[in-house]
Formats: sequence, C-alpha cells, structure tokens
Amino acid sequence: TWQFRGEDELLILQRAYGIVEGIRQLDLRAFVGSTIGSQQPPARNVLVIPFVYALKNQEIALRIPGIILWIATIGIAMRIARILANRQAGLWTGMFLGFSGLFSITVLHVAAWYVFWIMVFILHLTRHPVEPLDCNKGGRKYFYYGNAYLFLATLYFTSAAPMAVLYNCYYLILSLKENKVS
Repeated sequence: TWQFRGEDELLILQRAYGIVEGIRQLDLRAFVGSTIGSQQPPARNVLVIPFVYALKNQEIALRIPGIILWIATIGIAMRIARILANRQAGLWTGMFLGFSGLFSITVLHVAAWYVFWIMVFILHLTRHPVEPLDCNKGGRKYFYYGNAYLFLATLYFTSAAPMAVLYNCYYLILSLKENKVS
C-alpha cells in the first residue's frame, strides 16, 4: 500500500541517524531534512532516535521501540478486556496477544506506534464514553484527550486521520442534538 512506500529498515536507520547527526552537529538543515524529508509520517523516524543514538547503526536499534510498544499494547488490551468483561478475560486476551506470533525481535514493527495509540484511544473510550461537551463530568477534557490520542496515532500512520474526523463528527452530532432549538 502507499503507506509502506519507502519503508525499509536501512532507510529508517539512515534517516534516524541523520536526525541524530543533525542534533550532534547542530545542523538544522540535516535535522529537518531527515525528520520530514521522507514520504512517511515523522514518528517512524523520530521514535527510534534514542536507540540509534545509544546503539549506533545496529539493526536492533530499530526493533527495540516496537517490542516495547507491543508489550505496552498487550497490557492495554488486557486492561480493556478486564473493563469490558472480567479479570479472566484480561488474562486470556494478554496470553492470546502475547503468543500470537506478532511479536518477535526479528521483525520490524512498523505499526507498533499506531496500534499502541489506537489501543490507548479504545481504552479511553471504554473508561470515558462519549458525552456532550457541556457536561459537567469532563466531556470537553475527554474530547481533547481522545483527539490527542488519535493525533499521536496519525503521526505514524495517516490512516488514523479518518478515525479522528469521525470521532469529531460524532461529537458535533451529539452537540447539535443537545442544543436543538424547540
């Protein structure tokens, strides 16, 4: 698909290393060029920077962030299942996800950031269902949190943008229903 165009470990490593070198040498052109000079959203290049800085040009530097995010995603999925069902469902969800074969040190996790933030968004919706913005229970605050989670997901995969639009449309429709002129 078009979102994976230019997606290659060497290219990501090269861009991340360019960002690190731009910071080291205080070269704004190299920093900006490496950060936004690709067809990919910026989080793909920025997420690996601390690991590339620490481990230099090693392949493992690209894979560690994905592993960390997948482990966090398993924890979030377990919490969602526990909220929606019970503790046993949370444990089964974590086991199935953990042993599903999706997580391996030999695989570059191109969607780890995206899946992590979408799962945080789903957790947010399970804990704070959509309510009118004028509600005293924090409707406006939760609306902004939901948008922030979707924005962070969009920094990795632009396919989160339609989800953000639909989320905002739902709030708009809910607000229009609340403020009907009688």
